[in-house]
Amino acid sequence: MNVKQKFFALAGIAGLIMAIVSGIGYFTASSAVNETTEEKIVSIIHADNNAAEAWLLQKGQLGEGVASILTNLSADQEAMARSHELTQAVTSDKEVTNLINAMEDGYCMARTGGNQTGQAEWTKRAWYTQAKAAGKLIFTDPYKSKTTGDIVCAAGIPYTRSGAPSGVVSVTFKTDTLSELAKNIKYDGEGKGMIINPTSALILASADESENLQSAKDSPILKNHLSDMASNKSGYFIDDVDGTEMVIAYESMPVTGWVTAVAVPADFVFADIARLKLIYSFLTIIGIVLIMASLLFFSNNVVNSISGLVGHMKEMSEGNLHLSDLEVKSNDEFGQMAGQFNTMRDNIHGLITQMSHSAEQVASSSEELTASSQQAADAATHVAQTVVGVASGMERQLSSVTEAKDNIDRAFVDINAMTEKAGVVTENTENMATSAEHGAQLMRNAMDKMGGIEQSVSHSAEVVKKLGENSQQIGAIVESISAIADQTNLLALNAAIEAARAGEAGRGFAVVAEEVRKLAEQSRESTEEIKSRISTIQSDTEKAVAAMKTGTEEVALGTQAIREVGEQFKDITDRVASIKNEMNEINSAVQTVSKGMQEVVTAVDEIDTISRNTSKETQTISAAAEEQSASSEEIASASHSLSSLAGKLQDETRRFKL
Repeated sequence: MNVKQKFFALAGIAGLIMAIVSGIGYFTASSAVNETTEEKIVSIIHADNNAAEAWLLQKGQLGEGVASILTNLSADQEAMARSHELTQAVTSDKEVTNLINAMEDGYCMARTGGNQTGQAEWTKRAWYTQAKAAGKLIFTDPYKSKTTGDIVCAAGIPYTRSGAPSGVVSVTFKTDTLSELAKNIKYDGEGKGMIINPTSALILASADESENLQSAKDSPILKNHLSDMASNKSGYFIDDVDGTEMVIAYESMPVTGWVTAVAVPADFVFADIARLKLIYSFLTIIGIVLIMASLLFFSNNVVNSISGLVGHMKEMSEGNLHLSDLEVKSNDEFGQMAGQFNTMRDNIHGLITQMSHSAEQVASSSEELTASSQQAADAATHVAQTVVGVASGMERQLSSVTEAKDNIDRAFVDINAMTEKAGVVTENTENMATSAEHGAQLMRNAMDKMGGIEQSVSHSAEVVKKLGENSQQIGAIVESISAIADQTNLLALNAAIEAARAGEAGRGFAVVAEEVRKLAEQSRESTEEIKSRISTIQSDTEKAVAAMKTGTEEVALGTQAIREVGEQFKDITDRVASIKNEMNEINSAVQTVSKGMQEVVTAVDEIDTISRNTSKETQTISAAAEEQSASSEEIASASHSLSSLAGKLQDETRRFKL
């Protein structure tokens, strides 16, 4: 999954969260509005119910007043209980059509007709039986008056005399006001109000007058909920009425048990909820669109920034450092990342360029060192060969001197034999002089060679010292590379930390930071390897410098020793010449020869000592020359290794396009 797909997934998740939040908000607000609507409709029906019941109680109070009077009459006032004046006490209320006092003994006095005793079975009237059974104020269901044709209602109030039931006072009144009250029962100006008796299932008053005194079981609004309305004090329900969803709220009257109800279309009652739903839906859609548009815009910017960075990093991974700068479009983390990448590319470009130049210098210096070391090795080998020859000559010379000494000793013992062999001694002396002259010439040649060796070794020492200085410079360059790699690693670590702080939006950037860290780690490892190799070269170079210094000193000592041998050879030549002269005089005087032979013995002893010392010094010079040759070969090998390493470094730097 690429970054853009992740942003699309994030947009989907954000949209889903937005939808969930909006849904929760809608259902919360809907519940609150629904609760408020319920409270409002219940409060409205409660007020209308109280108004209807207050009107009924007002009518009932007229009868209660008469009943109270009848209850409190004394035996002497019995006639007043049966008087027509008492039933005429309530005449100001125009809605009251009649006031009747019906007694247990069948006596009945009516306000409109006077004494009605015997005209009807008054004690069997509904208002009489219900009031007597209830023992309190009751109201009958409205009915149509046979006398006036009006719809009226009767209130029955029982009373007692001397603690025993005595009769019932009935107040008959028109229900026009009740019908008006039903018409005024509305919810915000809408709805159909009605007053019913759920016990008798009769519609007592309705906004639709045609339904008055009709059975509630035939009403599509009430027929399914009469039992609930009879058992519950108040409430509301929603029902489908002829294809229209209706909300029916109701409340019962505590005194009569009648129920005041209103039926309102549900879409009107819950219009606020519908509007709320529409608003939340609209806001949710707008929010989702804005979120997706914002994330799409942001994702395009992020993808473009990352794509440019990835492309440049791919080119760098393939060794191409000749790249244009990444465009810095903002000051945010992506802009800073692009700027830091440009800086890193410039630093790496400069570093690789400097490494390439340094590698060329190292290769050139190593080639010069190899050539100088080879020349030094050849010169040292030649010196060693020459010194070996000198040593061989010195051994032969030592043998000759020893033989001469033996001969002189024998001559000194036997002077007469010496006279006979004087010619032989003279001849040997001449040969020795020739050999001494030849040895002196060889020594001069050796001295010349040793001077050349000394100059070559000095030149080699300077070259090796220069190589050490160049190695130190390469070490400093490698330290710079290591520092840059560490800084790059630190930058990658900081980028990873910033990606972690960015959370989900920084995951793609965290991957980029990890790749940068890996590149820095690889650079650091390569730098460590180069540092290790440079350290090895520096160590070998230091050894070579020390060896060249030692060789230079030993060559100087050998040169000095050869000079001393030359001086001894000169002395030997002079002495041999003197011996030759003396031997020429042997024939003339034995005494002179004897004295000369004593001197010759002494001189030969000294020559023997000098020859032995010269032989030892020559062997020392030969060993030093061999060591110098071995050191030169080691220097040549180290120079070759340095040249190979410089070549590898050049090959590595050539991978980059500068």
